[in-house]
Amino acid sequence: MHAYYLPNADGVIDEVFVYQGDVFIGTCQRINQYNEAKAEWVSGQDDVAYKEQAAYVGRFDAKVKEGKQNLAKLTLINPEVVNEAAQQTATVVEEQEKQEESLEDLLNNYSADEYARKSTEDL
Repeated sequence: MHAYYLPNADGVIDEVFVYQGDVFIGTCQRINQYNEAKAEWVSGQDDVAYKEQAAYVGRFDAKVKEGKQNLAKLTLINPEVVNEAAQQTATVVEEQEKQEESLEDLLNNYSADEYARKSTEDL
């Protein structure tokens, strides 16, 4: 995990860019603090800071919930089945080389009746 930042003209770091390896993860922005006790709130400052933080947390929680939904579901597998599969030997099948025909050969060998027969053969 790496974090990079560029200070603004006043030397203040407003935003940090987070990377995991070469993959951009996201940005971290400066958050304004607020008094936790409502009795100590400074009107116009603390309520705005609280709303900004609550919105940020809400977006983060929604992203985490979305990420959880995209994870694959776990399935329990009987160990006997796993052991049996591990003891199987794989059969190597060599793929036959497919010969490519030129467009001219395809057009010369084209038969509408033959293609109609093949299209219904596997139904």
